[in-house]
Amino acid sequence: NIIKKDKTNAAPRKRRVAILKACGKIPEAIKELSEYLKKFMVDQEAWQELCELYLSEQDYARAAFCMEELILHNPHSHLLHQRLAEIKYTQCATNIAMSPKTTSAKKKEANKLATFAMKQVTDRYQEKCSKG
Repeated sequence: NIIKKDKTNAAPRKRRVAILKACGKIPEAIKELSEYLKKFMVDQEAWQELCELYLSEQDYARAAFCMEELILHNPHSHLLHQRLAEIKYTQCATNIAMSPKTTSAKKKEANKLATFAMKQVTDRYQEKCSKG
């Protein structure tokens, strides 16, 4: 196994994640990529990919964490800040919509906003998938 022979070789680890993702094994790909990032913390592409995987699983808290890591690497990128804002917005709207203490009118409004944000995230994800 190439990975066992050379633990510092990033390429086979990334390839393994890509294969898992292509096979539709998203939870396994997330686990593998998380392990990869424990050793290669400065790999911005890996953080971006992990964010996209979490978004595909609708795990917005972890996706936001990945975006925060990317912002630490590149704090002047307005695109990263915008993406984090979209994730946080979706995360907050989802929490409001599921709260039993929220009125039905507020839930309807939050649901519209969450649906819009979810559509935006999904469209961008599909757009990136079709390009890549």
